[in-house]
Amino acid sequence: MKQQPITSPALLALALCVLLCSCAQTKPAIPSAQESVDTWKAMEKQSQGHSPRGQFQLVEPPSVIDRPVQLDMDRRDAQKKLPDTRMSLRMHNADIVAVIQALSRAVDKSIVVSPGVTGVINVNFVQRPWEEVFRAILSSNKLTYSFDGETIRVMAQADLQGNLDVEATKRKAQSERRDALAEEPQVTSVAKVRFADAKLLQKTVENTLSKTRDGKAIGSVQVDELTNSLIIQGVEQDLAKIGKLLAKLDAPRAQIKLKAHIVETTKEVARDLGMLWGGGYNAKLGSGYQLGAGGAYSITTLGDTTTGTATLGTGTQSALGIRLPASGVTSSNTGAALDLVFGKIGGSYLEAQLQALATDNKLNIISSPSIATMDNQKAYTESGERVPYQTVSGTGTSATYSVAFQDAVLRLEITPHIIDDQFIKLQVLIQKDEVDSTRAVAGNPYIVKKKTETTLIARNGETVVISGLSKLRNSLREAGVPGAKDVPGLGWLAKSESKADLKDEFMIFITPTVLADWQHGERQKSYDEMDQEGKAARREAERRASGEGAAPVAKAQDGGSPLYMKDMSTEPAAGPGSPGPGGGQ
Repeated sequence: MKQQPITSPALLALALCVLLCSCAQTKPAIPSAQESVDTWKAMEKQSQGHSPRGQFQLVEPPSVIDRPVQLDMDRRDAQKKLPDTRMSLRMHNADIVAVIQALSRAVDKSIVVSPGVTGVINVNFVQRPWEEVFRAILSSNKLTYSFDGETIRVMAQADLQGNLDVEATKRKAQSERRDALAEEPQVTSVAKVRFADAKLLQKTVENTLSKTRDGKAIGSVQVDELTNSLIIQGVEQDLAKIGKLLAKLDAPRAQIKLKAHIVETTKEVARDLGMLWGGGYNAKLGSGYQLGAGGAYSITTLGDTTTGTATLGTGTQSALGIRLPASGVTSSNTGAALDLVFGKIGGSYLEAQLQALATDNKLNIISSPSIATMDNQKAYTESGERVPYQTVSGTGTSATYSVAFQDAVLRLEITPHIIDDQFIKLQVLIQKDEVDSTRAVAGNPYIVKKKTETTLIARNGETVVISGLSKLRNSLREAGVPGAKDVPGLGWLAKSESKADLKDEFMIFITPTVLADWQHGERQKSYDEMDQEGKAARREAERRASGEGAAPVAKAQDGGSPLYMKDMSTEPAAGPGSPGPGGGQ
């Protein structure tokens, strides 16, 4: 009989332990949820965007692209001014040419006298402007003058007609040259537009083409939308001029990051933030200068419109605010009036204040959009709902019912424009629609529309606060003994009522920031790199907490921001003309 092997429980336990240890060693480490959140927050912090850089140019394009020939002599001379130095001059029976030469030496001006100018003159001027003396002498002797560059030509009026004939001959010759351009062979060129929109440049380029005597353009400009290029056909001299024009117009535009906080709270909480809309103590906005402004507003409800205007006022920090709108408002309904406050508010400080109030249920953060846009490019964010309503077409038995929808949205629209790299002009439009279920027509609720539009100027990184889209909310609360409070006639003995009129304040914080240019060799760090840095920082914090001391840390070679790093593989070759990442390509 075959004997079966006997396995002891101790051997089984030992094998199980070895198996578990091997699994534990091969199992990859899974980061915790909080570690992943921290890494993604760091990624979001570095993903702020940059402005494009223009391609390096060895030769700066000339400031004057094309200087047309001025043929109208009267208009040309009118643009130049005679000297206005005061002088005294007394002469008796003097030759007029000698007098004019004396005037020339008095102001160091070059004057050429026509051979036909003769005669004697008596003059006596005491501290009169040179221009007045010069014109008086010429007019009293039937003389006139014209400019030839910076030189003044003095001639008899009879000689002027000859000059006019010469100018007319020049104009005729130019017209003939224009007609001759139409007979010249035309060349075709393709201009690659890098930063601008080729369709927007088409009209501008067409206006620079030479024209015939009847105003017809010599050549054409077409747009290739696939490559964003301009196909230009014209004479060779026009193409050279258009090339200089495009070098000026097709330039990279800076980008602006627009950070907004759209919140809804009460007037009392707004006072706690340091901003009392409609007048109050304003001391928590920092050292920045503040400006209060009222804007035009309108409230529309099913075709009924209320409009009004507001005044403008200024104030400094720790000064009483301005009641805006004030006496300038013609309507008692100021629900959509506009208040503005400018001030330097730290972004993290502002967000901390808003988050703290939201945690205490004192404030409702409706939205915190952040969007980047180019200079002079409109950006907007919109959220809301589509409200259905019933429509009827026809009458009687032939009536047809259908459902249509009306948008009820909260829309914030901003068009920024950079001024001298320090200030940003903002065109702001705010639209806030609300569904009023307490009122209805044929079962369809009212939609109350509030709209505010203004234009303002703020510093780069400055926070602008817009308020005034407020509403009055009535509340009625009833408390009492269940059952007893509902007894007719005696229920008031077992219950209590409280009424309150609350004013909800709708505020928008807008912070525009001009994005910096990309630097040579700069790139954003990847998620893995940020994750490794986060783990290293946590290990360092644990080591410090345990008292082991700090570990040696290698100093970064670039010595720059921890959010970006130098990529040596993208470092440009020797030479100042190599564009960096995002620059000019």
